[in-house]
Amino acid sequence: MRHHTSIARTALKLTLSLGLAALGGCAAPTSGVDDAETTATSAAALNAGLGVWSWGTVDGTPLDIGSSATQTCFLSGVAGDLSSGSPTHGAFAGVRIAGTNYVVQAYGGADLNNVPMGKAVNAHVSCTSITTNRVRTGDRHLGSSTPIASVTPQRRCFLESVTGIQQGWVDDVDNARVWNDGTTWFLSGEGDFLNFSKASAVCIDFPIGSTTDTGTVGQATTTIIGSAPGFGTVCGLTGIFGRFHISSWTDGAMINWPKSPTDFWHLTVSPGKTETSPGKSASYACVH
Repeated sequence: MRHHTSIARTALKLTLSLGLAALGGCAAPTSGVDDAETTATSAAALNAGLGVWSWGTVDGTPLDIGSSATQTCFLSGVAGDLSSGSPTHGAFAGVRIAGTNYVVQAYGGADLNNVPMGKAVNAHVSCTSITTNRVRTGDRHLGSSTPIASVTPQRRCFLESVTGIQQGWVDDVDNARVWNDGTTWFLSGEGDFLNFSKASAVCIDFPIGSTTDTGTVGQATTTIIGSAPGFGTVCGLTGIFGRFHISSWTDGAMINWPKSPTDFWHLTVSPGKTETSPGKSASYACVH
C-alpha cells in the first residue's frame, strides 16, 4: 500500500495480486466449498490485478495509475464540489485514459482563464485486470441518453467520470447513470439547465460464472454492498443523484473497499445539506 498526503491532495492505493493482499500481506479468501470451475475462474480473474485508489485535489493534478492495456478502471466514489467550474474547465471526478495510461483526476474546476477555483473534490476508483470487450463512451453531455453497448449476460457497465460547472449539481434531479432497457446499455443524466455537465462510462464482459449485486443507497447512510466479502469482488458506481456542491474530501457518495479478506465493501452517502431532501443517493454494482 502506498499512502501520500499533502495540503492539496491525498492518495491511497491498495493493490491485490492473485492469492495475496498487499495490505498487511494477508492471504486472499479461500472457500471450504468445492465451487464450480467457472466460479473459481471468475474469482481468480477478479482478484488478479484488483486495485483501488483515492485521489483528491483542489488544483487538478492528475495521478498516473498505470497501463490501460492490462486493466479497466471506473469510478467508485465522488465527493466535493462539482458546481464551481466554468463551461470550458469544469469540475471533474473520475478516471480517464491519457495516452496509454489511466489517470485519476479530481478537482473543483477552473475559471475561463484556467485558474483553479480552489474547491476540493475527491474520487475513488476501482480497477480490475478484466478488459474483455471493453467499450468506453468518452465524455458525453448530460441531458440525453447515449447508447454504449448491447446487453449481454456477462456485460456490466459503470460510470467512469463526472464533470460539473457553476450551477450544476445543486438540485435533487441532477444525476449521471448507466442503465439498460434489456437490449442496450445507456449513459444518461442531467447536471445543469444548459447541459454543460458531462459524464463518461465503460462496459466490460466479466467471466462466465461471475455474479452481480446491484442497488441504490440513499442519503445519510453507510451500508454493506455486495454479497461476498474480501478481495474476490470489485464494486463501482452506476449512478449518482442529487447535490454535489460542498467543497469537501468526504461529502458525497463513496464506496470503500474491504480492509481484510472477511470485510465487505461499503457505500457511504452523505446527507443533503441545503433546501429540501432527499439530497443525495447513489447506485452501485458489485461483481464477484
